[in-house]
Amino acid sequence: MTILPSFLSELIDLRREIHRHPELSSEERTTAERLIQFISAHSKPSQIVKNIGGHGFLVIFDSGQPGKTIAIRAELDALPIHEETNLSYKSEISGVSHQCGHDGQMTILAGLAHLIGQQPPKTGKVILIFQPAEETGEGARRMLADAKFNQFPIDFIFGFHNLPGFPFGKIVVREQTFCAASCGMVTALTGHSSHASHPESAASPAMALAETILSLSAIPHAPDSSEDFSLLTVIHARLGEIAFGTTPGKAIIMATLRAYTDERLDLLKNETEKLIRTISAKYHLACEFSYRDIFSACINHPDAVRQIRNAAESCGMEKIELEKPFRWSEDFGYFASRFPGAYFGIGAGENHPDLHDAIYNFPDELIEPGLEILQRIAGSVTNSL
Repeated sequence: MTILPSFLSELIDLRREIHRHPELSSEERTTAERLIQFISAHSKPSQIVKNIGGHGFLVIFDSGQPGKTIAIRAELDALPIHEETNLSYKSEISGVSHQCGHDGQMTILAGLAHLIGQQPPKTGKVILIFQPAEETGEGARRMLADAKFNQFPIDFIFGFHNLPGFPFGKIVVREQTFCAASCGMVTALTGHSSHASHPESAASPAMALAETILSLSAIPHAPDSSEDFSLLTVIHARLGEIAFGTTPGKAIIMATLRAYTDERLDLLKNETEKLIRTISAKYHLACEFSYRDIFSACINHPDAVRQIRNAAESCGMEKIELEKPFRWSEDFGYFASRFPGAYFGIGAGENHPDLHDAIYNFPDELIEPGLEILQRIAGSVTNSL
């Protein structure tokens, strides 16, 4: 693989421009337009299909010959986090920033479009997927439900992420579960209010809220190494309103539930709902449940993982075989449940600030090794190398 220093410099400029102008999930219009403009100027894809599942789009390289179709996906969205760096290209959008490195990952995929344009597949197709709304767990499902997406059958699909805490440039792989399923549970507790001078006249959720938080925090979970691993984290609670003359009649409690399989997550949801219903009944309250930010477990296909391992070896890149899945979630799992696929990591440095940290910044030095392994994966599947 040959990347001219001038082109690498253009990619770094692109990444930093995207970093300056982050857009939240489902709002990535300008980000998509900027990438499409860059890709169109630096390569000649067979087709670009826009507005899939929102602001997502596909960049397609078709050899015109029978063969495998490989897809590689990157994300477009930023996070609702206030960036606390002193970078010259710091986010210009208050309270929004690319503290997960999606700016770097979409830049790598845009660079891959250029390399594939220089060395097109000899057989089959390569499809580059630029996905919206990963952070909310909605984007992959929306793309998969879009008729424009489903006109392109896929044989293998790959996703990747930079991983702080791992040696720089090393490839992190695992068969079966790579990262957890998760969801956000919102529980509304409803009684009825009264004047604060007569609390006995109310059905206040105050005691139920306190008992629920204690009970949820005490739910046991299996260790990380177990397939039965599950975890519940209380993330927010609210009781009534700020009104000193009122005994509250309503409360909200929110929690994140996660497990290494979709089935175990469903079991945790059922157990949690049963526990909260019991507490609510004890205090004569109604309770209602809703869910958001729903992520399927990301299950890697052995054949796709083998392609990643082979690509890393042919590039001379060291591999790390994960002993246990990550606790965090990624909506690539929806793609991997539809097509044989695999998600992998690229080490961003053992001492690099963590993902979602206010001082995190994607390391530009990771662009080149990211391009190298993705080009090798694409080439090995389509026999273009």
